[in-house]
Amino acid sequence: MTVPARIESQLSHLTPIMAAIAATNPHDADVRALSIDPSRSVALLAPAGSGKTTQLLLRLLACLTVVERPEEILAITFTNKAAGEIVERVTGALAIASTGVEPVEAHEKPLYMLARQVLERDALLGWNLILNPARLRIMTFDAYCAQIAGKMPIMSGLGGGRTSEDPRLVYRTAILETLGSVNDESISSELREALEAVLGFARNQFELLVPMFSQLLMKRDQWVGEILNINAAELSSCLTEIVETEVAGAVDILSQHGFDTCWAIFADASGVHDVHSWASYGCVDATAEGRDFARHAAKALLKADNIVRSKVDARNGFPAKEALTSRMNGFLKSLTGAPEVNDALIKLRDMPDSEYPAGNGRVLFVAPNIHTWSKVRPTASA
Repeated sequence: MTVPARIESQLSHLTPIMAAIAATNPHDADVRALSIDPSRSVALLAPAGSGKTTQLLLRLLACLTVVERPEEILAITFTNKAAGEIVERVTGALAIASTGVEPVEAHEKPLYMLARQVLERDALLGWNLILNPARLRIMTFDAYCAQIAGKMPIMSGLGGGRTSEDPRLVYRTAILETLGSVNDESISSELREALEAVLGFARNQFELLVPMFSQLLMKRDQWVGEILNINAAELSSCLTEIVETEVAGAVDILSQHGFDTCWAIFADASGVHDVHSWASYGCVDATAEGRDFARHAAKALLKADNIVRSKVDARNGFPAKEALTSRMNGFLKSLTGAPEVNDALIKLRDMPDSEYPAGNGRVLFVAPNIHTWSKVRPTASA
């Protein structure tokens, strides 16, 4: 906000607390102070580590100072861990406030002041929140949906069922029903095409897809907004750029340490020993052949502990008393043990292709269709 807002609430008892919050946050004082005011509707957007949970806690306590029952307030989170943390922080704040000892630190005073007011209302209305924290409606989105569904009439087909804290069975049922709908004549051609692509990728092995999709569903809050707007071409372009940049950096480091000599030795060895037939290309570059050469060379040079070999022998395709073996060991002896060499070789060995395989790319493109369909199926949205 370019012009500082007036730190004042229609709820006069909160104005001093909002002023205290503003005094401890000079950069965004007005926003932080006004966001706890229950008389205002707020959409709070901020990056990780900026204090969103603290603001939610302060607003929750501020709401508790005006309601008749704690159950009138609903706080929704994505994870059980976040819900438990907020409950713990609310009860912790009330416990500290019950001691009557005001904090010395300025940034701790607004929380103490709010908690004191909540305790006064608690005593007035007989909530006893410290002993009955279950009266705080702080839950995950899934738990809230299950609570609503549980109140629906059984005959409606939406309610009356039992819910569980462990969603894996629900996920499994939803995934299998969605994949099985590939044979449903009533589904759209777009969905059938998407399901056929996914099943083709997994060679029709449903059990291979279930754990993959289950993991995605468990973390859907992290990707669901992105996948519905996914641009496969743009994502593929980003992958190409990242891979080419990383590979170019690794090759540059290895060139500084004389690895062009090593590549030449491998190339010469390809015409002598079949075990090195992969090295006939003879150099590392951006082509598919160059990337394949880089992977094989890095794999041959790195030991199991991801450290470059100090020498090679017959087990590595370099028999004793051969000129090629002497040349390779001479080169390896010249290395100084610089850690950036190990890191560069690991990148060459482990870096994926700069383009998605055709099957993977197709699955990526059709994924939004499957997710959109699963949201409207009763089992999948349970």
